Amino acid sequence: MPGPESGTGRTAPARGLHTPLTQADRPTPRRSRPGPPGGSTVADTIKGKIEDAGQAAKDAATTAGRKVQDGADKLADKAAEAAKDAGQAAKDAGQKLKDKSGA
Repeated sequence: MPGPESGTGRTAPARGLHTPLTQADRPTPRRSRPGPPGGSTVADTIKGKIEDAGQAAKDAATTAGRKVQDGADKLADKAAEAAKDAGQAAKDAGQKLKDKSGA
């Protein structure tokens, strides 16, 4: 005897009669998504991203440190050259004074 099934709003087919299933009656297939290679979990993926970001930060800091070191070396070379030039200028000035005084 056809009648409403338990809360679905559909009527049940008469016993012994076969009715084809419509798209709405078919169960939705469960699709499993392939995970990351090696069967990693989300936590492993996030951990890997954090490690990659940490490595990138380390590399950036190393590069910046090298640039600072190069700049400091160039500055030290310029300062040494300026001190050498100042020392030579003082020496030359002292020689001129000595020559003028006749000593």
